This record gives sequence, C-alpha cells and structure tokens, in this order.
Amino acid sequence: MEGSRDFGALGKVIGQALEAASPRPVPYVRGVPRASVEELKAFCASVATYGGAAMFHMEGITPEAAQVMPPPAGCVVTQAHLDDAIGGLTDAQPDEVDFASLGCPHLSLGELARLAELLRGKRVTKEFWITTARPIRQMADRMGYTQVIEASGAKFAVDTCCVVAPIRGRFKALVTDSAKACYYAEAKNKFKTRFETFEAVVADATRPLPAKD
Repeated sequence: MEGSRDFGALGKVIGQALEAASPRPVPYVRGVPRASVEELKAFCASVATYGGAAMFHMEGITPEAAQVMPPPAGCVVTQAHLDDAIGGLTDAQPDEVDFASLGCPHLSLGELARLAELLRGKRVTKEFWITTARPIRQMADRMGYTQVIEASGAKFAVDTCCVVAPIRGRFKALVTDSAKACYYAEAKNKFKTRFETFEAVVADATRPLPAKD
C-alpha cells in the first residue's frame, strides 16, 4: 500500500467502520509498515470525512501509539476492501472527465516538485486546479516549480479548496487522488468522479482530447 489514493481508500474503509460503531472509538491502526507525511495527510482527511474521526493511532508510525492500549476488538482491512473503496469512488468514464484537481488537502512542497516534473513540457487539456497553502506556493515560486506548473495551463488556488469553491454546475466529472474531494464532489456538487493515483490524475489532465467529427 502506497500513495495518496491507497491511504485515502484506507481512511474511507476505516471511517465507514467507525460510523457503524457505537460508541465510536478512536481508531488504532496496525499493519502499516511505513507512511510518508503526504500519505498520512491523505489518510487523515479521508478518515475524518467518512468517519468523523478527529484522532487516530497508527502502530509504529505515530509517536504516541506505543503509549496507547489497542482496543480489544477490531476489524481486518484487506486489499479487497481497499479495491472496493476505490471502485466505489469511480463512476465516471475517462472521456467524461472535464475537471482535474490535486491538493485536497493542500499539496506539500514535495508534491509540487513531483507535479512540476510530471507536467514539464506538457499542456493540460482540461481545467486543472492545484490547491496549496500560500507559504508553500511562495517556496514553490522561489524553486521554479510554479512556473513549470502554470506553463502547462494548470491553475493554482491558494489558501482555499475545491470543496468550498462555488463550482456546482461548471463541471460534470472530477478526477482526483483525494477520497475527501470525491465525497464532496458528489455530495455537494453532484459531479461524477474518478479516484486515481497522483500520476494518473496528471495523465488524465494532459490526455489529448478526442478528435471532433
């Protein structure tokens, strides 16, 4: 398991299990061998969105987990559960997508560097929003990432998020690596969604449009 999509899917599975529990426990997650800050960011956003969880412990990852007694009962999350979560957030066909978004929650400087490398020399073929915090955008400016990203036609939305943007009616289908963004795209804006990896979102955003008759 790796990447923002997988960790977002894990957050969705655990969040939905929490929703069904009474009383709702603080999740204690075992079996994740490693996790980057960006992957934890995706997990936090997802488990909060789907399960209302404000806190979690992850054995061997979060520093306080060794001081916490794991709950006596739990559930096993399998690859099949993750696949079902991913599939459940994908109801749009590739040719229906007219909106791409990365940065829900906000992209880190490392993610902007990765995005700049993926977009270098390319042009987007649909609306593509990049959301991040203003200080991170300013660092990206100084390091040259912003110029590469904007040269592709992608647009920055700083200190905000497509979750709260007034975009209902502007688009039909969103591609994103964020389980949280998928939830709000459907619930708030009535978009179809495609839940993809970070790299696949960029590939979708730059895919040549079909020729018109």
